[in-house]
Amino acid sequence: HGLDPCLVMGVIARESSFDAHARNRRDVGLMQLNLDWHRDRIARAGGPGSLLDPVRNVRAGTELLAHYHRLGGDDRGALRRYHGLDKRNDYVTRVRTEARRLDAGGACVGHSVTVASR
Repeated sequence: HGLDPCLVMGVIARESSFDAHARNRRDVGLMQLNLDWHRDRIARAGGPGSLLDPVRNVRAGTELLAHYHRLGGDDRGALRRYHGLDKRNDYVTRVRTEARRLDAGGACVGHSVTVASR
């Protein structure tokens, strides 16, 4: 989807601490997809039970983040939408911090372009 792998991993780190079976109310899996808000993506991923599959969860979550990136125009806008525009906290900063940490540790697949440049 053209997103920086470190950004995606930063979201995963922040949302689930890399726990593929994480659940928080109606949010499920690595990228904590909400069962009520993202029914279309969840259906395409194979249904609610499929969100515990790391590959399916990350595919659906990355698709959603890329959609938000197109709407928001940049990483910040995408992350704000991903977490909820009405929420006033430091989610964007925390995800970016995680992404930079993972990048510095060599944990990201591919070269970080987006996160390293900010």
